[in-house]
Amino acid sequence: MLAEIIMPRLGDASGDCWLEAWKKSEGETVELGEVVCVAAIDKASFDIESPYDGKLAQILVQPHVVVTPGTPIGRIEVSDSVS
Repeated sequence: MLAEIIMPRLGDASGDCWLEAWKKSEGETVELGEVVCVAAIDKASFDIESPYDGKLAQILVQPHVVVTPGTPIGRIEVSDSVS
């Protein structure tokens, strides 16, 4: 199953932010809570964590692009295994 990584609302800002960098590449394994990318507003940076265990299947937004909160920025192929 594919699940989306959604750009959250960052800090107290209600407007757009930008994606600074991806910490993972497409095809890499990600774990729940692991930092997958970094986003920013003004002079503050925020880590964005994986909402699932799985593989980063697709990067939808490249670094240095302005993004509105609520926009999908990537997709994770969610692991089927249950612990």
